[in-house]
Amino acid sequence: MIILVDIDNTITNMNHIWLKYINNEYKTSYKYSDITHWGFFNELEAQGKDVFSFLHIPQFWKDITVYPNAVFALEHWAKRGHQVYLATASDILSPSFHVKMEQTLEPFSPYLINQNNIIVTDQKELVNGDVLIDDKLETIDKWVKLGKKGFIPDQPWNRNYEAKPYCNQFTLFDGNDDLDNRWATIVNLF
Repeated sequence: MIILVDIDNTITNMNHIWLKYINNEYKTSYKYSDITHWGFFNELEAQGKDVFSFLHIPQFWKDITVYPNAVFALEHWAKRGHQVYLATASDILSPSFHVKMEQTLEPFSPYLINQNNIIVTDQKELVNGDVLIDDKLETIDKWVKLGKKGFIPDQPWNRNYEAKPYCNQFTLFDGNDDLDNRWATIVNLF
């Protein structure tokens, strides 16, 4: 089985760190629960807050954590013979891209998941695979409409869509605020 797994906010705590940078720079007090829709950061940018610039700072990516239970689950699936790929919509031209990839791959065994297991695209539905785990509802929606299996971590920004009843068909990580703990519950899924 080919399993594609998103990086940002699926196996990492990216938005937690992003909010720390934003709150520090702009003396705001945004909480994780405030990110109730996908356009949250675009709206901050429109208000004159240069929030996307943080994504180009190498230290930003060094501050992000890959969830240990996600590492355990993905490595477990690879050991069971599944092809596991990290699929990300990252900006390959960003000066911090290589740091992001190094930091993401660092906790993984290079014999199981390495630079050859990275796919960079914002059109994940075009990638050949059997399963996609991603935090963006629109991405999962496109994937599932192709007849493929998709799973979505329950996050504040993917709870308020009109498509939520459809989303419930493929919601995997529901009801636990700690995404690392949610990863521990699905190790034996594949």
